Amino acid sequence: MATTAITAANLAAGTESANLGVFGAATNTAGAAATTGGSAVATTPTDGWVISPPAGRSLSDGRLLLLLSTDATLDTFTIVAGDRPPSPRAGLGADTIAVAANNTHAYAPDVSRCMQDDGTIIVTCTDAGANLAAVLMPR
Repeated sequence: MATTAITAANLAAGTESANLGVFGAATNTAGAAATTGGSAVATTPTDGWVISPPAGRSLSDGRLLLLLSTDATLDTFTIVAGDRPPSPRAGLGADTIAVAANNTHAYAPDVSRCMQDDGTIIVTCTDAGANLAAVLMPR
């Protein structure tokens, strides 16, 4: 798989994140690198993104927030079902979110449903113009 790697931005209480980028743009024109949660267009949309936790954290120890953004076309984002273990709710299957053209939606995935056995989360999409950013909220 040719997934695009994103490390979730580690947000602490009372702080702001780095610039996450211009959503709906074809590239991450003004944002931080994908290694700091910045938005990124998937290299291969059907392979999507693999989201990793920031150093010293787990995606399950805070509240993960995904920012899903589209270009001029509707896109469907799929949060891939996780492995069991560590995802006790993986049997519910993948979760899909349709985002209308030129929109950005915030989505808080159920980590107990979508975490892979290596501690990551995989998101795919249906269109090459989709953007994704990830922020790990404080507990």
